Amino acid sequence: GDILSNEELRARRRELVQSLPDLEALLQGSVIERRKRCGKPNCRCAKGELHGPYTYLSTWVEKKTRMDYVPKDWTAWVRSRVQNFRRVQQVMSEVAEINRELFRRRAGR
Repeated sequence: GDILSNEELRARRRELVQSLPDLEALLQGSVIERRKRCGKPNCRCAKGELHGPYTYLSTWVEKKTRMDYVPKDWTAWVRSRVQNFRRVQQVMSEVAEINRELFRRRAGR
């Protein structure tokens, strides 16, 4: 694409930082849905009609995957905070890239 001026890079950086979600509203992990068997021999799930879907927050804690059940009335809350976390990561990467470019041009301070 076009090469942005130093001022355009700084403006983009400012825009990115201002777009950050509330930093208190973050959750790291993935929201996943699972269907399950209950184990009762006569249940419909024994014939393949699984229960669910149930929603979980999947996180990586101390080198293990941890699954926390998310009740229905918490699903939107959890999803929005997981999205916020991803957004913060994207913004940090882009700001760092802009700063690297400004540094390369010796225009960053």
